[in-house]
Amino acid sequence: MSTAKFIFSTTILTTICSFTSGCTILLPAHTRSNERLGERFALTLLDKAKYCNPVAAQPSEVNEIADFWKNYETAYGPGTKITACSALTLVQKDIGKCIPIPKAGAAAAAIPALAPLATAAIGLATDFLKQKMEEEKGLYTAQYTAKLVDDKFWTVNPPRFPPKEYCKLDDGTAGERQITEYPLSPNYIGFKAERTISNTATPAAKFYYGFNLSGDGRFMQIRPLYLNIAYAKAKVLSNEWFTWLPPVPLIMKLFKVPDESVDVELAVSMEAYWIEKGKSFDGPKTIAAFKTSADGYSMNNAKGKDSTAILGPNELNIDPGWLFAPPISGELTNYSYNAKAGNFKLTLSVTERDTSEATKFIGKSEEWLSKGSEQLTSSIEK
Repeated sequence: MSTAKFIFSTTILTTICSFTSGCTILLPAHTRSNERLGERFALTLLDKAKYCNPVAAQPSEVNEIADFWKNYETAYGPGTKITACSALTLVQKDIGKCIPIPKAGAAAAAIPALAPLATAAIGLATDFLKQKMEEEKGLYTAQYTAKLVDDKFWTVNPPRFPPKEYCKLDDGTAGERQITEYPLSPNYIGFKAERTISNTATPAAKFYYGFNLSGDGRFMQIRPLYLNIAYAKAKVLSNEWFTWLPPVPLIMKLFKVPDESVDVELAVSMEAYWIEKGKSFDGPKTIAAFKTSADGYSMNNAKGKDSTAILGPNELNIDPGWLFAPPISGELTNYSYNAKAGNFKLTLSVTERDTSEATKFIGKSEEWLSKGSEQLTSSIEK
């Protein structure tokens, strides 16, 4: 844009914004943006049993599950559904204390349980206008966050008892110890997040992520599989038909960015809570933290009942590397077989930013407003 157009646009914008609703009238929002009323944003863990055996799913969920696996295998590779649905992925070992080798006929050792103013008036007026401009400017970036706490990442399966192993006692004599293996299987295959608003039954935004555990079950990958924003929370400057009616074209068309889009950033983090054997609890630890983004997400594709601007693994795919799977505690005695274990907190924060130059012009208008106020105040004082 030329300097002349910039100065003209900023002057008009500053003047129009002197009216309480001027900025809103001059800078109208896209019809599928600035939607905040009755907002709820929640996370839901995806149950492995249901997703691996759709017979247990509701009829309305079958297509959703099929789409999930299609995107999952696009992200992780063909055949990974079979691996993800396999029964056992981690073996937790409990190594008993070294004891003397019992003589023949002696009772067997008990098996341990698992552990887991004029001038002033001018100043007031200026402050008021600045406040309105700041409020308007703040609309073009929006964030929403959801958190979920759970204690059932794993299921403890019936134990296995490998042969006892020999060890050495304090006095140097031979001893033995029992090793008990507890196979663990994950209860979740990923998670979804939905933002809902009061004026539509269609989710305003929906995101899916999939878990992929390593062969030994101690590490995992978390990848985004699906992103769909039907209604943005951030205000997106509109270029729709009604924006060509007066007074809007007076200025807005001089600086409108035509794509009517948002840049989207998603930040995932997971904290785990556990006690290592022989130690006290020293607070939760972050076991996963990474971001992914979708730049230039167009709201013009968000039409009809559902948005057609759906991004899948190929548009969203990232490689966060291997992340630590939620551990279980190493010295507890309250687990029974088939009990649930693995305490964690999952957080997803989504940030939307309008890609137009609206905030740039509002910021420049604030500067001109401040300079004009200072010059007027100086003239009155003389």
